[in-house]
Amino acid sequence: MALGIFSSTSLYYRARYYDSQTGRFISEDSSKFEANLSLYVYAGNTPTAYIDSLGTESEKPSLDSAVSQDAAAQITVGFNAALARLKNDNCKKLFGCNAEAKLRSTTYFTYKGGAEGGYTDPNHKDVYLNLQGALFNARSDGYIKLPRQNGNGHYLLGDAAAVQAFVLLHELGHELSDVTGFVPDGGKGNESKNRDNSLKLLGKCFLDARLMTE
Repeated sequence: MALGIFSSTSLYYRARYYDSQTGRFISEDSSKFEANLSLYVYAGNTPTAYIDSLGTESEKPSLDSAVSQDAAAQITVGFNAALARLKNDNCKKLFGCNAEAKLRSTTYFTYKGGAEGGYTDPNHKDVYLNLQGALFNARSDGYIKLPRQNGNGHYLLGDAAAVQAFVLLHELGHELSDVTGFVPDGGKGNESKNRDNSLKLLGKCFLDARLMTE
């Protein structure tokens, strides 16, 4: 079992149970006191800077040194949520078996300005995130606007972390375009394909999303 629901607030992370309300593990660290004097600490008690997707050790995304502390905290929340989404079988099939490794090896940069939420560099190595985009301005109800065939679709993904995960997974789709079939963002003639990228991601990795009525 990789990631499952134990109760309304508890998740099973491969090695042990985590309570999202308290921000702590509710079963002991299998490594005992090797990592911390407490057997129940999650991510060194610093969840805005680190994650622990396996329940055994803290991780954090690779960030450019110029990324601010506040931006780093928000990227880390999305990174954590994206890794959790990749445990889902449908999502895993979309991205392939190397998705988690690619997400961990990606270096994230920030910039300001422009209409897009972010972009992936042509060599598929780094991701650039717009400080004015969806990741850094996510609403607590998980609202996101996505293009559809007839105008825009307005969706609720559940919470801000889900929106942040959506942005990072969208860019991961471009990084792994040979697997996902994602086309480059922007460019004349690519509008419908760009729309299909987002809707494909929504349908595979965000099955809990709700379409808002107009």
